[in-house]
Amino acid sequence: MRGVYFHSEDDVNNKDFIKIFNNINLDNYRMKIGYQEFYNSKNGGQIEICEEIRGSKFLKFCNDNNFYTIFLEMFIYEKNDYIEKFPKDYNEYMKSPCKMALFIVDSASIEIYSKDDNITKTIMKNISDKRYSDQEYTTDENDGRTRFSVW
Repeated sequence: MRGVYFHSEDDVNNKDFIKIFNNINLDNYRMKIGYQEFYNSKNGGQIEICEEIRGSKFLKFCNDNNFYTIFLEMFIYEKNDYIEKFPKDYNEYMKSPCKMALFIVDSASIEIYSKDDNITKTIMKNISDKRYSDQEYTTDENDGRTRFSVW
């Protein structure tokens, strides 16, 4: 298993992140944000999330704000890992200290890679409801992603 792939029936919003990461302890992780498009749900204004944020602070941000996401590249590392550059593809990802990678495209297609099968299974359990469709594990056989980028 490389991760999970699924579609959101509506725009990916702050509540989706809370649901996706439910029962995953993000206290020891930090998130590095690559390309991002977050928008305020009330007025449509763009929101910038800092390029690096602790996992627990990201979840607090999700709890405290109403937003939706059009595009996102997020790379998740253990809090003490040194990050020189983002992995460009799956092979670089596997060699890097990056523990998870999350990609959102067109506010509907979501791919999450994880090096921990238990986290992958937890995410799949978290997204197994009617709000999400086409849920499947990403494997060596069905992974069509050639670059770790939304572009």
